[in-house]
Amino acid sequence: MSDSAGAMISGLSENPQTASAADAARDAMSHAVQLNGYTCAALPALGMLATLLIPRPKAGARQWGEEQGPGETADSDVTAGKFSAS
Repeated sequence: MSDSAGAMISGLSENPQTASAADAARDAMSHAVQLNGYTCAALPALGMLATLLIPRPKAGARQWGEEQGPGETADSDVTAGKFSAS
């Protein structure tokens, strides 16, 4: 990581006048990597929580595209959004 994103840090640490800036840059980079790791770990956890909060269909409720059951009228097809071209 320090060879790509933090490549400038080694150059700063070579000069005694900028050594304190190099230390601050190392600390900032390590904090950013840690924060990024926590964020990446939290996103799947939030996705799983959102999945668990999706409401389940009520018992006996018909889902879109289900066939008509016994005892149901053709009018229920119109209210469910099914149309037949007869």
